[in-house]
Amino acid sequence: SSTEFIHLTVLRGFREFLRGEDELVNKLQTQDGELVEDKEVKLVSRKEGTDSVIPTVVQHHLKRFLELFHSKHPEVRYQALALVYVALKMGLVNPFQCIPPAISLLSDVDRQVQDDAVKLLHFFNEKRPKDLRNLAISGLEACYDFQRSANSQFDPFGDSSRLSDCFKGIHRLY
Repeated sequence: SSTEFIHLTVLRGFREFLRGEDELVNKLQTQDGELVEDKEVKLVSRKEGTDSVIPTVVQHHLKRFLELFHSKHPEVRYQALALVYVALKMGLVNPFQCIPPAISLLSDVDRQVQDDAVKLLHFFNEKRPKDLRNLAISGLEACYDFQRSANSQFDPFGDSSRLSDCFKGIHRLY
C-alpha cells in the first residue's frame, strides 16, 4: 500500500541519515579539534559539527516510530525497530521508552524482527541489566497490545496452542 511505502521510505531514510550523522560526528571527534573542509567548502569545527538538533528531532518523533512497531506489515516493524536501535546506540533516545515496545516484538511472528528485538535488548542489558528486569512487566503488557493490533486472529481466550504460538519468542528474554 502507499502508506506502507511511505513509512518504509521515511524509516530507511531517517536511519541512513542517523548513520551518516554518527559517522560525521565520529570523524570530527577523531580530528581532535582540527578544521575539516566539507564538499561545499565550508569549514566546520569539532564543536559546530557535534552540536546538533538531531536528538531533539528524534525524541520528537520517537512516539510515532514506536507506534510503527505495531504495524500490520512486518517490514515496517523491522525498519522501525532498526531505526530505534540506531538511535538508542547513538544515545539519542531514552531507553526506558524503547524497551517495553522492543520486548513486545519478541512475540512477532517474523523471525528477523524477533532477532533484532533480541539484539536491542541485549545491547540494553549490557548497559543496564537491573533495569531490563524492571521493564519486563511493561514489556509483557506491550506484547498483548502488539498481538491485538498486528494479529487479526489473536484471541486471548481462544485456543491455548495458538496463544502460545503468539508468545513463543518471549522465552528469549530470559
